[in-house]
Amino acid sequence: MNYVELNIPLHATENVEEKNDILVALLSDYPFESFMTENGVLKAYIPQDKLVDCMGEVDSVLHDVGVLDATYIEIESKDWNAVWEAEFKSVDVDGICTIRAPFSPAP
Repeated sequence: MNYVELNIPLHATENVEEKNDILVALLSDYPFESFMTENGVLKAYIPQDKLVDCMGEVDSVLHDVGVLDATYIEIESKDWNAVWEAEFKSVDVDGICTIRAPFSPAP
């Protein structure tokens, strides 16, 4: 399934935390599946096929709260679990033992 990432810059001239909370609350009325804030940008994720049905409404909501510079980025389909597993790091406990997930290679 392909996803779209909606990027909404949170400008330092605003109360960033309050603006973030308001946007998440408003966008939660639509089929966005997750939200994260990174480097001053609120990122909202939605399946591409569901965005088609509500994109006009989402754009209207964003415009109503003064967001004029949001961008949509199509994300290619991936096995997100495999991506997470590949980036998973084992933890060494003072050289006594290593904590690792079953899918991680033994040290």
